[in-house]
Amino acid sequence: MAREKLSARLARFWRNRRGNFAMMTTIASLPVLLSVATAVDVARILEYKTRMANAADAAVLAAIADGTPAREAAFNMPGIGPLPQGEQDVEAFFTANFLDEGKVSFDHVTADVRKENHRIVSSLTYRANVSLFFGGILNLDSVPISGKAQAAIQTNAAVDFYMLLDNTPSMGLAATTEGIKTLETHLGCAFACHATNGKDDTYHDAVDLGVALRIDVVREATQKLTARAEEVRTWLHQFRMAVFSFGKDATKLGLTQVAALSSNMDQVANATNDLKLMTIPKQGYDNDQQTDFQATFQALNALVPKPGSGLNGAEPQKVVFFVSDGVNDSYKPGTCTKPTTKGRCQEPINPAVCEAVKARGIKIAVLYTRYLPVPSNDWYMSWIAPFQGEISGRMKSCATPGLFFEVGPGEGIAEAMDALFIKAVQMLRLIG
Repeated sequence: MAREKLSARLARFWRNRRGNFAMMTTIASLPVLLSVATAVDVARILEYKTRMANAADAAVLAAIADGTPAREAAFNMPGIGPLPQGEQDVEAFFTANFLDEGKVSFDHVTADVRKENHRIVSSLTYRANVSLFFGGILNLDSVPISGKAQAAIQTNAAVDFYMLLDNTPSMGLAATTEGIKTLETHLGCAFACHATNGKDDTYHDAVDLGVALRIDVVREATQKLTARAEEVRTWLHQFRMAVFSFGKDATKLGLTQVAALSSNMDQVANATNDLKLMTIPKQGYDNDQQTDFQATFQALNALVPKPGSGLNGAEPQKVVFFVSDGVNDSYKPGTCTKPTTKGRCQEPINPAVCEAVKARGIKIAVLYTRYLPVPSNDWYMSWIAPFQGEISGRMKSCATPGLFFEVGPGEGIAEAMDALFIKAVQMLRLIG
């Protein structure tokens, strides 16, 4: 009897599914819960890994950006080697960009910033441990994450620019065809003569008429170029500039410093205010022989030091930036390439005067301010018109290949000078 009752009770237990269902559901849910916990931690690990990588990329770039201490130090150091300030900046930038909220512990963060021959290289390596929400399930408290980021910039060359600006009487030509017509109408000549005897002076008449002369436009363009140099430089003393003319006074011809070599572009611009059309004692003084390219280039070649690699401010590359209408007018009775009159040589520039400069590794950027035809001028028709078509080619031959621009009336001397300057800077960029 007792055995029968026990059997009935067991039968009722096995027929009762309520408790059994709850137990089986719990057992079946364990893999699902484990998968969810793992997914949460994996997503979190991936998020931190991405954030660390982004922070590292930003840090190595920021430490060598324009204007940073590392960049400035690299261009001023004499050789190659580490840049400690840059390394400190990389680590500081990385820390600032990555806020770990106490969930990450770093084993190491190591930065290396150095100047190589033609590059500045910035790198960062790191190893960290990311804590897990559900690590206890797998008896794992954290997961290690490591990474590396690197950035490199090409070194921009240090360059000294020697501006050789033609201020001889032929640059007293009006800068535009409209200006030429105005001077011809009021003065009977397209050229303004800067004579000191008063009687022959038409320079001040041109000023009163509001006519811009070639030399005026060149002066203003040079001053704009100093601002441009300041704008595009990547470190404080990357560019230096000096300005020279062919002489303030025809009685004292020769290479004349207008602005001393300096990286202070405001100082150079202010000094360039003194660049004026060369004065002459009277019209026709010394048979108008005031443009001696050979003597001027020889003097400049003797003055410009040996060019350097451009790797730093102590060894800059050198560029002569020559602006002229390209016509020589000097006493050369035996070596002139064109017919002379009493030894007076009027000829397009002889490229040979530039070769000695280029042979030393100095580059020459040439802006040819196109010599404008003046058909109403008998002197022009007799002596310049016969070789007018040769001037441009001769000026281009004087230039380093790729560094030549020609500009005519109304085309914008300032814009041409700017384009030539940028072209020179890009050409001189150091390639690793």
